[in-house]
Amino acid sequence: MMKNSKINFFILFSILVFTALMNVSQIQGITPNAYLILKTTDNRNWSEYADYIQEFLDEININVTIKIETDATWYESLLTGDFDLAIVDYYNFATDPDMRSIFTESAFFNWMGLSKTMPYGNESENLLHYGITITDPEERKEIYDDWQKIQMDKILGFFPILIEKKYAVVWDNIVNYDIRRDLVNNLPYMYYNGLHEGQSSFDALNIHKKQWFNLNPLYQRKAFDFPDMEVTSLIMDPIAQGNINNFWIKTGLIYDWEKIDEAHYKFYLRDNIFWNPSYNVLSRTSLSPPLGSIPPGELMRGLRSYAYSDGSNQQVLAKDVVFTYLALANPLTSPYYNDYSWIRNIYVDPFDDLAYHLHTGNEYGLVDYAPMFTDMSLFTLPEFFLNSSDTSVSYSSGGVKTIGFYDGINETTQWINFEKSAFGCGQYMLDYYDLDSITVLQRSPYWHGIGPIDGSTGKQPFVDTINIHVFDDLGNAFTSFKSGNLDIFNFNNIDGEYSNLIPAIKEMASNTKYNLYSDYLGFADVLLINLKRPFVGGADNYIYLDEPGKEEYTKGLAVRKAICYSIDREIMNREIHSENLEVFHSPILPILDYWYYDYIIKYDKDIHSANEWLLAADYDIKTKSANFLFSIFIIGIIVTSQKMKRRIKNL
Repeated sequence: MMKNSKINFFILFSILVFTALMNVSQIQGITPNAYLILKTTDNRNWSEYADYIQEFLDEININVTIKIETDATWYESLLTGDFDLAIVDYYNFATDPDMRSIFTESAFFNWMGLSKTMPYGNESENLLHYGITITDPEERKEIYDDWQKIQMDKILGFFPILIEKKYAVVWDNIVNYDIRRDLVNNLPYMYYNGLHEGQSSFDALNIHKKQWFNLNPLYQRKAFDFPDMEVTSLIMDPIAQGNINNFWIKTGLIYDWEKIDEAHYKFYLRDNIFWNPSYNVLSRTSLSPPLGSIPPGELMRGLRSYAYSDGSNQQVLAKDVVFTYLALANPLTSPYYNDYSWIRNIYVDPFDDLAYHLHTGNEYGLVDYAPMFTDMSLFTLPEFFLNSSDTSVSYSSGGVKTIGFYDGINETTQWINFEKSAFGCGQYMLDYYDLDSITVLQRSPYWHGIGPIDGSTGKQPFVDTINIHVFDDLGNAFTSFKSGNLDIFNFNNIDGEYSNLIPAIKEMASNTKYNLYSDYLGFADVLLINLKRPFVGGADNYIYLDEPGKEEYTKGLAVRKAICYSIDREIMNREIHSENLEVFHSPILPILDYWYYDYIIKYDKDIHSANEWLLAADYDIKTKSANFLFSIFIIGIIVTSQKMKRRIKNL
């Protein structure tokens, strides 16, 4: 009897296993719904991202071939649209949500192939164009909220993956440091409440940066010139300030403005603000005499009339702001002149040399331009030093007539010297530097003292001297910080060669000697979906679904939703970055906190939803059949029953 039972079990078990294997074979033999090309480069961790995405899409029966491009062919692939999926970097260091340079049909960076003819494409583009004409922040936010919802729910050529973060470790004796603000905006509010280990003086702040190259703000862009801009911010003041919620406040050189008419604004500058001395620091060293001992005759002299500044003879006037804008908008003086074509006219008020008028518009006429408030954060240039008395006439990108700029003006001694020996009307003055090791700045006695956060008067930065130590190796900078030679340690490269520092940095959060701060960076990694390619887009962008409740979505969009729902960003963050990055959900990065719309659709890993959208688009789903699942279930019962019999027999 026992023998027959064993034989029957063996036969039944063999049949079920054979049936299960047949089902597995059938599953493995399913023809993929599509064969997609995923392109990226070997920069950062993108090849690892690609491997994970390949596995995730295989779960929903989409075959992905990964192609790692060289830097030489990478952007050509993006420009020509020779890909189905692409992993790219995405950055935004501005304080304005204007996304037209990427999310419009004619944009140079429209690598996903957006079109005004595709469903919701025209609506999306119209919202972006309308958004830049609305200067009221609350009304404008509603527009960008609607735009973000359309992009992520109704178009979906852009899938956010992970956003990078920045860290700052600060000794606990430093009070009122705020990582959300630039250092220069913190300085008038910070103070030492004692000395930390290795610190010998209350009069200096020791920080670290990489080497800077050019201090003229005409040639700086936040995405690429961090060290340059951070030094420049200490010696120059912006035209206007923005707060941490990205509202433009009246604490900068501008204290007020008014709207005269549509696209016509009048701005008012503070009185009694003067340029710092035009010191020439090109040959200064640590052994040079103090800055204040330099006689006026040895100060740098300007291009026009050889004028100089001694800290009290050159007032900051509206002509300086007008000059700054025109220099930025002129192809003779700025590589980024096209970014300022919205300036249709700008001039000093004829009755007030502390006021200027600004007219905004585009190629179709005068119209309000909301991002102008972002551009008011520009550092002001000294007109007396960089402008000329030449009668040459040139024109800005917006068609404003300019006298004084000529071909070669930026190759004059004054312009060349200003790149390495800049001065402004800011909190500090350049003292001396060795580009390979240190830059030293001294507190300016001429700074106007208007607090950049609250507009309070009588403020001053809390230390006399700032020493910026040059470290190309962050590991060495970290060692220097722990020994007390640096007061603040900043760390951004959390997914690069120094990611091994993260555990040690996070440990400091539990050490009472330090305070650890973190915030978002303007760098992120995203997946682009080529809306012009078949299966993920193409003609399927115009075929609407019949599925009840999904009639306003198209077949191509359904596929894109399935792709996004299949990707597990949390696993990628954990396995690749040890959870040091963060998942985000919108085309506007969370660094723009006020504009980032967090109530948007979130494509967290959900295979059920992915398959649901594929089925709605009439594609096969890769799942185990009912027979296979039933077979596994029966095998489990038989195995369990045999174990129970053995246990009873042994009792």
